[in-house]
Amino acid sequence: MNVKQVAINLISQVDKGAYSNIALNETFKTLNINSKEKAFITEIFYGVIRNKKFLDYIIEKNTKEIKKEWIRNLLRISIYQITFMDSDNKGVVWEATELAKKKYGVPISKFINGTLRNYLRNKDSELKSLADKKNYEVLYSIPKWFCDMLEKQYGNENLKQAITSLKKIPYLSVRVNKLKYYWKKNLNNF
Repeated sequence: MNVKQVAINLISQVDKGAYSNIALNETFKTLNINSKEKAFITEIFYGVIRNKKFLDYIIEKNTKEIKKEWIRNLLRISIYQITFMDSDNKGVVWEATELAKKKYGVPISKFINGTLRNYLRNKDSELKSLADKKNYEVLYSIPKWFCDMLEKQYGNENLKQAITSLKKIPYLSVRVNKLKYYWKKNLNNF
């Protein structure tokens, strides 16, 4: 099974109300894939979830109407790769086109190809336009109320820096088990 197809299925599950971490773990239990493929699926899956507002905005701007959920998720994944990952853009477009051709035939694959190529042509100007208009809720996929709260708290001049610092993915997370720490500390006192 194609890793992008796995990611599309996972995004569909989350759209229908599944918990992302549970859906991902259950899927990995059923598949026999290597660690690089797991890392790629995880990055695409969580990346699309984190940036769904931006991705849907770009899709709506470049298409009229998409009725099939699978096609929307394929576009989300591909636009995420083009925008946020260090991917070969032509390869992303080609792979999405081939997946669409296998699933729905040539007309849909041409639609996917045209949509993604159009986005590639206009990507820089689109991102610049969103930044110039300070449309941060779309650009960074955060709720409007949260953007307003950050603006009130940090001011207009520091808003972008506050949002980007919150959107960074942490590299390491540490949790201290206070029960074990307390036990060892008291054990040493005897």
